[in-house]
Amino acid sequence: MRMIEKTLLVSFASMTLAFASFSGDVTLESRIEAMETGLRPSVHIVGTEKQRWSIEDRMAHYNVPGMSIVIIKDGKIIFAKGYGVKEAGTTENVDTNTVFSVGSLSKIGTAATTLRLTAAGEIDLNKDVNSYLKRWQVPSNEFTKQHAVTLRGILSHTSGLSLWGFPDFNPGEDLPTVLNTLDATGPARTEAVRAFYVPGSSWRYSGGGTTVQQLLLEDVTGLPFTEATQKYTLVPLGMSRSTYQNPLPASHGNIAKAHDRNGNLTALPRGWHAFPEMAASGLWSTPSDYAQMVIAFMESYKGAENSFLPQALAEDMMTPVGYGANGLGPQMSGVGINRRFSHGGANQSYRAWMEGHLERGTGMVLFTNGTRGGALNNEVKRAVADAFDWPYYQEVDAPDYVISEKGLKEFSGDYEWASHGPSAAQRVLVSADRDTTFTIKLEGGKLLRGRRVLIPVGPSQFICEGCDRSESTSYEFTRDIDGKVVGFTIRAAGDAESARKIP
Repeated sequence: MRMIEKTLLVSFASMTLAFASFSGDVTLESRIEAMETGLRPSVHIVGTEKQRWSIEDRMAHYNVPGMSIVIIKDGKIIFAKGYGVKEAGTTENVDTNTVFSVGSLSKIGTAATTLRLTAAGEIDLNKDVNSYLKRWQVPSNEFTKQHAVTLRGILSHTSGLSLWGFPDFNPGEDLPTVLNTLDATGPARTEAVRAFYVPGSSWRYSGGGTTVQQLLLEDVTGLPFTEATQKYTLVPLGMSRSTYQNPLPASHGNIAKAHDRNGNLTALPRGWHAFPEMAASGLWSTPSDYAQMVIAFMESYKGAENSFLPQALAEDMMTPVGYGANGLGPQMSGVGINRRFSHGGANQSYRAWMEGHLERGTGMVLFTNGTRGGALNNEVKRAVADAFDWPYYQEVDAPDYVISEKGLKEFSGDYEWASHGPSAAQRVLVSADRDTTFTIKLEGGKLLRGRRVLIPVGPSQFICEGCDRSESTSYEFTRDIDGKVVGFTIRAAGDAESARKIP
């Protein structure tokens, strides 16, 4: 149905609301109230009371002092608000101009800069990156001799390059240069970035690859990375509060400080870390700023006039590559009208999330300044989707089925993916794991895969609590002729993949 826009804009110190009427005369104000009080788990046990919490309740539960939220509808920001405080124990409220470290959401801004240069004809995504690099080269080895490392591979995490992520640096510590990081010299704390599988033959998330990309952008533009991103992305999109500068100077102002899992201020005396691997994890931003990039991608995908990227390149950006679910930067999921792009971010004391729905023109951006902010973000995502009638993160009803601890122990053990290939089903599920082998363990009477609880819904069937990215993820274990558990099949949003138990 048609939305009737109103021009009323109400502003407060820590929030901005644009009130509008929705289908069924449900106002934005009432949807926001439902969102702010509708946080919940992903699974509801039938016969038990449904759990619902407020944002403030769960911020306290997870020891997250501050949070900032943006909601997008019809390609526009319709809601932006800050919650809590920038520093625990103070009254310095988070507002819509408060900047947060956004972790790996930085990679999407780096991708945007890369694609702008691609659109200008300065970069070819399929060309050997060594042809652009002037101060350093990806070392040749048995893997690169079979296929060159390319920007398409780096952007989609199929480049063959190593190094998942990076540690944060405290105030006063020496910071590695980009060359230090690439070769593991000086104050770098990670291994050297090298090809460790044939580019294009698998998927492995690689912040190391993004660091190669950082150097390449500097070599191509002749500008420091911070200036290149300002010129090609942040300024064109009006992201005036955003910067890749590290360490972030106190003069930037209105900064959400870093807090550990207990809610205590960390990175003292300054109160925030530095992220020298800027392209991979160094962006500071606000949800309102970051949403401009999300909106620009959706407009470009639709072929809007004077869009940030040419439509064909935006479509390329939103197309998964090879063995992974990543396009040229974001992770892709959904089919048809429900197709969406997303990415998470996690530095030591900050958690961030963004997503955009390509056909719907909707989306959200969530930033927090606490180590346990990821769990909070997951609950907020569900509440936003419920309140705005989005077909994502829907609550799953499960029976109150009980398996004894002895019975649960049969399912525990080490597993490995039974197949690995570029088909859509295989790439979506395999790309969610850092390794091809993993452990399911019994702990405290619960079956866990990583930190996720597997809730029994039958003798051999389980639902994963909190597995929102893959919607209602289910596990069905199989037994051999002797009754021993030998593997399982995981199903998520129409995809299926099998794993076998390692003897």
